[in-house]
Amino acid sequence: MKYLLKEMDDLVLSCMNPSPSGLPSPENLDACFSVIKQEAEKFKFELSNNLSLRDNEIACKRIVQKHLNRLIFLSDSLYRNMQQLLGDKGSLVRDKLAGYIQILNILESLQQYLLTEYPAYCNRRHPVSLYTQKKTIKYFRRKLSEFLEQKNRADNELVRIVLSPFRRLVRNKKPHLSFASRQYMFRLMKILLLHLSVSSEQKDRAKTLQENLYAINFNSIDFFNYCKKQIHDDIQNMDSQKDQIEKLYFHFKTANQKIIDTGVCFNRRQTSIKEHISHWILEEICFLEKRMVLLAHPNTDQQLIDQNFKIVTELSVAQVACFIRLLVESGVIKNKNRKELITFYAVYTQSKKQENISPESFRMRFYNIEESARLEIRSTIIQLLNHINRL
Repeated sequence: MKYLLKEMDDLVLSCMNPSPSGLPSPENLDACFSVIKQEAEKFKFELSNNLSLRDNEIACKRIVQKHLNRLIFLSDSLYRNMQQLLGDKGSLVRDKLAGYIQILNILESLQQYLLTEYPAYCNRRHPVSLYTQKKTIKYFRRKLSEFLEQKNRADNELVRIVLSPFRRLVRNKKPHLSFASRQYMFRLMKILLLHLSVSSEQKDRAKTLQENLYAINFNSIDFFNYCKKQIHDDIQNMDSQKDQIEKLYFHFKTANQKIIDTGVCFNRRQTSIKEHISHWILEEICFLEKRMVLLAHPNTDQQLIDQNFKIVTELSVAQVACFIRLLVESGVIKNKNRKELITFYAVYTQSKKQENISPESFRMRFYNIEESARLEIRSTIIQLLNHINRL
């Protein structure tokens, strides 16, 4: 694996330490900057040629990540050296700091070049450089101050939810900002700035902001609770439980039909906002449907026992639906009324992650088999075949 940053490496380090003969000295930062700028363009050209000659994707990924990591290291080393000079005074120090910033901007632009041109090869969870982090936090701090000046436009619940991660970031004494989170935060800020610049009715603006946040998979707990409250308040106006269930099905359909960018998220440890909302709606539907059944037959103890009974399985809802459909279409299950069959398994089955399964959710997965579920059931059947030989 050829290292393409050798010359730039030596040049950057020479700006901080006594350099060997032939390299620009720390006092001649203008010359150093000029040569580093040329080396940056040379690096882009050589890297492009190097990668085009390789068919191995893993090798290409290693090359790009190695050079990205080294650029971050050089940037951090130069930034720390610059921080040590901040307490000094004099025109020479100021000139040196200005030269450092010019070089840091080149290193930052090269990092951005790798992220833009070779996104599949970059580890986007890697922390950004210290210089990039400082610039980013400074920008967000300035934007927060501007929002405070127009408090009348920024003072509503949803905007406060969006501003919350920015406030946490600028107040954190040890912030952690990865390439992915930084890009997402800028995207979030862009949506917020657009929201505050539009002069329409407050209700319409809040709805548009909510839809935009949903589209970029803003899966924060606070935003989930906000969306949940909107739906909950909506169904409270319904006259009956049946109407509430019908309204929830409408919200379920709306939530599932919305297009979101699944390639990004606010919190990678959380499920997508779409999945989170859909699961909550299905749980509410299941609760209301069971409540209607119990209220319709209040005096039958046996029905209460049956209602609480569950077939507990390690399969997901999609996998259970796939397995039952396989049994139906292969003739093992003879029931002709599929609606009753789907309702039965939804009510009396507990999946790996859901204690309560909505019949509508089960029906959707019964008729729309997911590829991952099909492969998992295939693997399960093979295990069953191996197990039956040992009985």
